[in-house]
Amino acid sequence: MATKRKPNYSLYGKISDRSGEPISGLSVRAFDQDPKSPNDPLGEATTSEEGRYLIRFEEKDFMVGGVESGGPDVFIRVYDGEELLGESDVRRNAKNRIIIDLIVDYIEMTTNEPARSVSGIITDANDDHLEGLIVRAFDRDLRSEQFLGESRTDENGGYSIQYYSKQFRKREKLAADLVIKVYKAKNKAAAESAILFNAPFSANIDLTVPVSAFQPPSLFEKIKKTLKPLLDDVVFSDLNENEKHQDISFLSGETGFDKDTIARFVLAHRLADEAIQPEFWFVLLGGSFYQFRPNKTLDDQYSVMVDSLNSVSELQVRKALARGFKQIEIPEKLKKKESVMDKGISGVFCIALYS
Repeated sequence: MATKRKPNYSLYGKISDRSGEPISGLSVRAFDQDPKSPNDPLGEATTSEEGRYLIRFEEKDFMVGGVESGGPDVFIRVYDGEELLGESDVRRNAKNRIIIDLIVDYIEMTTNEPARSVSGIITDANDDHLEGLIVRAFDRDLRSEQFLGESRTDENGGYSIQYYSKQFRKREKLAADLVIKVYKAKNKAAAESAILFNAPFSANIDLTVPVSAFQPPSLFEKIKKTLKPLLDDVVFSDLNENEKHQDISFLSGETGFDKDTIARFVLAHRLADEAIQPEFWFVLLGGSFYQFRPNKTLDDQYSVMVDSLNSVSELQVRKALARGFKQIEIPEKLKKKESVMDKGISGVFCIALYS
């Protein structure tokens, strides 16, 4: 009886740059994604003049150990030499014929032209630096624009993008008419700069994201981000104010946050547990409920504060939460988690009951 032939697989597609032009001479490497072991290589090919590639492989190439079922979970990586240009999404349980096209950032250097650049700072309406946002640069023409490059803002809101004149759609242009766009998500611009006509080789474009397009960081997030680099190996809940350690006073002088705010931030972390987040306690300790007392140690203030929870009503807790969201003391995203508020409210009374 003839042995049943194992199916062969064909993976093919086209590699293009962001202007839609095919790219030849790039290395395309195919893999089977395996979460429990290193990705299994399936094959490699070089793109043709039309940017196309073809990789053939067999079932044995991804059925390593014989424990997998179904088809391969295929993805590709594209290289220029050993430089990774891009990686595709994974095609789960792929069939025998698999098509994966990919657009990559690619610049073919045919001259010794130095790189041009645009850099700047991205802030919100309160002049706070915005970290982790996508910034993209474009060369604007009359009714079109060409993508030049992208970057993510660093912890200081800074970005830097390099590009080359080869990327201009109109090759006779001597300089780009630059536009910078800031994105919260991949394809939704939160802000856009005015056009910088005839941009210099090293351009600077700062941009402010309007409040309507971006929720500014909460007070809790600002404190956390500001204090963390100053703490070395000390955790928030271990900060203190006593004869031995004047942590609250030092951090207030170093950061500009008042002692009361830093003290309730620390106490919020002491009260926090797996069920109740420190953000909840931070807003509850706000208002008139807690006031920092410089003549008392933080440990003493913590004990007094826990004892006073007996007098807190559910209405006071809900008002504190409402105030915290309205004044952007805690992140807006917590508002969608009803369990945070419910657990927080019940947690207050549990602590009051057993303290």
